[in-house]
Amino acid sequence: MQGPDAARLRAVLAPNGRHVQCGHAGGLVPHPPELYLHNHTLVGVTLGGYDRAELARIHEETHAALTDLLAAGSYRPITTRVVPFDDVPKAITDLAERRVSGRVVVEVASR
Repeated sequence: MQGPDAARLRAVLAPNGRHVQCGHAGGLVPHPPELYLHNHTLVGVTLGGYDRAELARIHEETHAALTDLLAAGSYRPITTRVVPFDDVPKAITDLAERRVSGRVVVEVASR
């Protein structure tokens, strides 16, 4: 994670802690020198090194874990915006320009 949210998270990271970063959903920002003063480790990760079978296994395992959390009421995804179908192009632009946080849900009327 990057952006302002990552800066807030790093502020509570214990000395010798590890910040795992996957992607740049929060936007690219330089890392402050304080990252190194507390012996923090910044770890970049990617799923691109796995073969298809391992990616499928990871997906199934993650899906099962999230389904269990949802069923137990321990996890509630954050929906920050609901848009009508006609506003999908603008919502996609907002996603691409990093103006979105949480989930954007498209409302589709039934006929």
